[in-house]
Amino acid sequence: MVYSVTLNPCLDYLYTLEALRLGGTNRAAEENISVGGKGINFSTVLAGLGVENTAMGFVAGFVGEEILRRLELMGIRAEFVRLDSGNSRIN
Repeated sequence: MVYSVTLNPCLDYLYTLEALRLGGTNRAAEENISVGGKGINFSTVLAGLGVENTAMGFVAGFVGEEILRRLELMGIRAEFVRLDSGNSRIN
């Protein structure tokens, strides 16, 4: 069993533009949301290689709950401490 620790997990938002219009309005053609943080990225790679692992760390607020939900959907075991205040990070 491998354990990874992510002290500052996050949701990463990636927006794709058809073109960048300097000084104009830019609208997203696509958006992608994924979980991130060094330990979570490590756990994702390990899971892809079939290595049993557990992601650990701290989460808070609605963002933290979404991080845990997405990890569960990815089949990654998560044992995070839920903090009573604040929110996990969004990039």
